[in-house]
Amino acid sequence: MGTLPSARRRGLGAAVTAELAALVIAGGAHTVFLSAADSAVARVYAGLGFRRVGTAMIAEPGWSSRA
Repeated sequence: MGTLPSARRRGLGAAVTAELAALVIAGGAHTVFLSAADSAVARVYAGLGFRRVGTAMIAEPGWSSRA
């Protein structure tokens, strides 16, 4: 989900995120996975009560652990 720059800092993204999380929890989910593109987004999630439990990594095709 994203918020247009002209609509940011009004709580819209936080409200939608909170509502969607509540819906999936009410539907039986035990975990909600969110990915924050930057620290500002992470602060929004933290303000909603989410906590960081790990960091996800994406490996691009051709990635190798060998140098």
